[in-house]
Amino acid sequence: MCGRYAFNADPNEVKRLFGNVMLPEVLEARYNVAPRQKVPTVLGSADGTECRFGFITWGLLPSWADTSEHKIRPINARDDKVHSSGMFRQAFAKRRCLLPATGFYEWQQNTMPKQPFHVAMRDRRLFAMAGLWECWKDGTTKIFTCCSITTEPNDVLRPFHDRMPVIVRPENFTEWLAAETSEKRLRELLKPYPASEMEAFPVSGHVSKVTNEGPKCLEPLAA
Repeated sequence: MCGRYAFNADPNEVKRLFGNVMLPEVLEARYNVAPRQKVPTVLGSADGTECRFGFITWGLLPSWADTSEHKIRPINARDDKVHSSGMFRQAFAKRRCLLPATGFYEWQQNTMPKQPFHVAMRDRRLFAMAGLWECWKDGTTKIFTCCSITTEPNDVLRPFHDRMPVIVRPENFTEWLAAETSEKRLRELLKPYPASEMEAFPVSGHVSKVTNEGPKCLEPLAA
């Protein structure tokens, strides 16, 4: 599961990872990205060799929805259903994206209140979660939305949840984004990220309130 995450990378790191993409003049650090908010998104060209950076609403509104008020707006798609579900299969075939992140949050369920943990790479590097995007149209109105894809948890995530975001390695960005990549190959990329490269640590309960922002969300608990 991924319902909250952080994106507080240096702009130069974003450019290095995604091939010198055009960024806004000010790239705001985010410490508590939540559903229905505009989230950093990387889209690809038809062959996947060029990347475009933008902001898309997190919560997928399918292009076939009758209205923009469609009630079901999933933030995640399961890896075992994404190719066959009516909600996701068109986007999986044609509209894949990457969601840059520096970490994401999970909550320990056996405490009261639930204890948040931040899950990140051990070296704190920027990474990219696999995603899908859609464009809903009504006349001249266009609404762009996205969701992430989840898979089975690795050993870091297993204590918290039975799902984790699919993390795409940089060497696989091009084929993930390219239109011609086969469904078989795409599904091969939907796998848990190695636990040896990740860690989880408890953070302040400040992040548990969706309206809270800022570095305090990432403050480790005092030993």
